[in-house]
Amino acid sequence: MSSLPKNKYLELIYRLDKVLTDDAKASTLG
Repeated sequence: MSSLPKNKYLELIYRLDKVLTDDAKASTLG
C-alpha cells in the first residue's frame, strides 16, 4: 500500500465514500 501515492489513495477513498453515499440515498428513496 505504501507504493501508492498519497493523493491516489485519497482519491480511492473519496470514490468509495461517494459510491456508498449514493447507495445509501438510493436505499432511502426506495
